[in-house]
Amino acid sequence: MSYKWLPFGEFEFTDDAIVFSGEIVDVTKTDQSSEKQARVGRTISDQKCYGGKISVDATFNYQVTNDPTSYPTTLEVAFFEAGSLEHMMVAGIGGNFALFAVREWDNRETLGAQTKGWKQALIQGGWVGQIKAGQSYNLSIQVEPSRITVYIDNIHVGSTIVNFPLINSYIGIFAQSPEQITLKNFRVEQYKPMVFLAMPFSDPYDDLYTHVFEPVCERCQLIAYRSEKTYQTGVIMAEIVQKIIRSHVANPPNPNVYYEVGFAHAMGKQVILVADRNCPNKLPFDVSPFRVLMYEDRIAGKETILKELVGYLRNILPQYEPITRYQEEITKPSRIL
Repeated sequence: MSYKWLPFGEFEFTDDAIVFSGEIVDVTKTDQSSEKQARVGRTISDQKCYGGKISVDATFNYQVTNDPTSYPTTLEVAFFEAGSLEHMMVAGIGGNFALFAVREWDNRETLGAQTKGWKQALIQGGWVGQIKAGQSYNLSIQVEPSRITVYIDNIHVGSTIVNFPLINSYIGIFAQSPEQITLKNFRVEQYKPMVFLAMPFSDPYDDLYTHVFEPVCERCQLIAYRSEKTYQTGVIMAEIVQKIIRSHVANPPNPNVYYEVGFAHAMGKQVILVADRNCPNKLPFDVSPFRVLMYEDRIAGKETILKELVGYLRNILPQYEPITRYQEEITKPSRIL
């Protein structure tokens, strides 16, 4: 599959490869002195991230050595925050002279000079000198809404939870090297986003799930995961935590699931509460700021909540085409012949 690229650096794009033209360059420091560094480059694709796997085969021409004057050679998959080329999360080979690393770069103007630049790596390990010049390595990055996992040649080398807006970010490449890096077979495999539904198997929730949540998720090409399925099989709470980490949206409509609400909020998830309009008990004050869908147990009520739910999902995943198409379909004015 071919992608469109916008380069910020010395990249060359052919039908079967992306080539970063690394070299040693003179860089002016803040005190106006000059020093030699390995060239840096970024390029951003037209692919937005909704969770999935990004893989690429990389060949480095430069060999890092134990010599203290050795330059870095780095190839990382980059996730650029939507609307900002100055804020990215990267994961791959060679960052901080490590074999693998997951790290964040933030150079936005809203930050003070002392806080701009590279942050401390979230995770790193090994030494990049283990990467041999002239040999091809497969780098694979698995992305969930709150987690990045790194594989090199199909070996799981590291995984970490990230506090960064991966979803809706633009996928790209960050490279640094004094010599050429050749990339082949760059591929983005998108996963269907997951909606975590915390609701018991009883009325009226079964009816709401069957006639609203399940068909909406199916038409919007989302994976609907009901937490009660996990509880019934006796699986420990750790699996619930993992499902919330993987999810884009948490949808807890029942007062028995405030643990999930709190954890989802702490993970930066978009939370939608669903409440019975006719219930005499009001929502607790500390969850009232969340999105709340009020439903009524009647046919018209189901149609209303369906449209509102799709609208909320569109707001959370604005560029996800299946949701956009379905919203346009259900809001299209009826034609009277």
